[in-house]
Amino acid sequence: MIANTPERDFDVIEITNEMPHNRMGGVGSVIEALTSGFAAIGVRALWYVTDHGYQPYEVDAILASRASVALGSEAELAHFRAPVVHVHSYNHGPGLLDATRGARSLFTIHSLLAYEEISNAVNLHDAVLDQERLIAACDEVVLVSEAERAYYRELGYERLNPRVSVVANGIRPPLSRPPGRAAACSATAAGWCRANIPNTYRWRSPSRASKASKP
Repeated sequence: MIANTPERDFDVIEITNEMPHNRMGGVGSVIEALTSGFAAIGVRALWYVTDHGYQPYEVDAILASRASVALGSEAELAHFRAPVVHVHSYNHGPGLLDATRGARSLFTIHSLLAYEEISNAVNLHDAVLDQERLIAACDEVVLVSEAERAYYRELGYERLNPRVSVVANGIRPPLSRPPGRAAACSATAAGWCRANIPNTYRWRSPSRASKASKP
């Protein structure tokens, strides 16, 4: 394990496979937003990176640019303590939560892998099973859109975990024209920090937020 902090006790541990460095998907953008948000309200977070694809020089850059970062295995997560652990990563072993010593667990699902498997016509069988096991094991699940919640229900995942919330990762542009802008953005536009895959091509205006349909 490599860490840039001697601290072992935190308010929350954020478990991710991606940081805001050479981003491979939308998770890095979410982590960046959480980093600044937690700093603004005084939440002491550990950014625990596991099952990542970073090269040694990238690891050095991450440790130099971000505070309270650790990179290690799932088992080494046991070196740290927090009342809440928040999972973002896609690949997890069955012992991930065993290392958190009974902390309350929250799993943000950035994409439902069962639908990625369908929309991309690829075999993600093992990854889907891992995600389903973690859904069942965590105390709560967060989805990033009402469309994803509709898919969650269609997949029958409420039987795995009915404690589900939606925290949209979209942004609504300002209704009025900012100074120096030629024209105001549409009030119905939304931006998404998502992986570039077919099943995440979902755009809906706020007035249609509850009307999700399959791609």
